[in-house]
Amino acid sequence: MHASGIEESKDAYIWESLGAERFEDGATSEFRNAQPKGNLYEYAIAGTLQLDHLASVGRSRANRAGLERQTAQLSEVLRTSEHDTSTGLDRLLEQHREEWSAFLHSLGPRSFVRKWTAGEAKDVAG
Repeated sequence: MHASGIEESKDAYIWESLGAERFEDGATSEFRNAQPKGNLYEYAIAGTLQLDHLASVGRSRANRAGLERQTAQLSEVLRTSEHDTSTGLDRLLEQHREEWSAFLHSLGPRSFVRKWTAGEAKDVAG
């Protein structure tokens, strides 16, 4: 939604502000007062870090062999050449990297999400 420029209502999700400094502070007051962090906190960190990792996959030499294997499998299923599949996959990964970077930047430097991607998850646990 961010990359498309669509503004969503703040009350569309439990987390009204991903730019908040702490995980708990970004949630609606009703949820914040009713729920302990628990598994939701762990899932949020995992999801954030998965998106962050995906943003670096295409630029990492360590991932090259895995990408080549996935490209071969995808090209077979899609019935396209490995070159075309590789080109498309590279474009997809680069697009995600650019959009993820822009999204993180839009949250501001004090965002708990940005802190998680910088390896500070334990420091923002509250």
